[in-house]
Amino acid sequence: MLWEITLLALVPTDGTDVHAPVPREGVLEAVSVLTEMGFTVTLGCMRSRDALLEIGCIKAGVRKIANPSVRTIRWAEDNGFSVNEIRKCCSF
Repeated sequence: MLWEITLLALVPTDGTDVHAPVPREGVLEAVSVLTEMGFTVTLGCMRSRDALLEIGCIKAGVRKIANPSVRTIRWAEDNGFSVNEIRKCCSF
């Protein structure tokens, strides 16, 4: 059975007590644990926009990213990945 998870990371919101995003290392660790457990992981749209995070997630096994940066798309193509755009919610 194939299990898919969309991973979201806390994003700071003005006017709340949340002042910092989830650290990149925390997201990468979660991706590594989930992929080692056999889950297919999508990096969802609610996260910091950070090409280093996105590229690190690809290296850790993520094959779907919602709204990746241009830098990430270029990196993926330069490293042998094919990039397909699908216009729908990252949870579907």
